[in-house]
Amino acid sequence: MTATDLGGGRPQPAALVVLCADPAVREEVTTELRKRYSADYAILAGATVEELSAELTSVPDRPVAL
Repeated sequence: MTATDLGGGRPQPAALVVLCADPAVREEVTTELRKRYSADYAILAGATVEELSAELTSVPDRPVAL
């Protein structure tokens, strides 16, 4: 199964990932990314790798930019 299969024939959007322990900085960066890029990318944010790992692995073969 590929990301395209999961999206009903449409490719899944690439993910832009924000990994930052400081909640204020993480929120500010995430808000700006969503404003500018949410139409084309999935925006994921978290304080730790463990927090993000389930989301990152939930869609196989999803392109990711850190």
